[in-house]
Amino acid sequence: EPHTCGHSLHGLRHFYKRLLETRLKLPERSIQIAMGHSSIRSQNDYNRELSTVSDRLRDAFNVGPVL
Repeated sequence: EPHTCGHSLHGLRHFYKRLLETRLKLPERSIQIAMGHSSIRSQNDYNRELSTVSDRLRDAFNVGPVL
């Protein structure tokens, strides 16, 4: 279903945050501004589930960090 975890447009925000953090290596304050968060604390949940997905993809394909 489109509203389940990982299957929504909001999921792109999680991906975007992870991209800013891991590929561009932006500091938390820059990520906060880019995502329009009112506080740095509000973005802490964005990595939990995506980190798990990234780890599983990496392990499944035996490659380096995916995201």
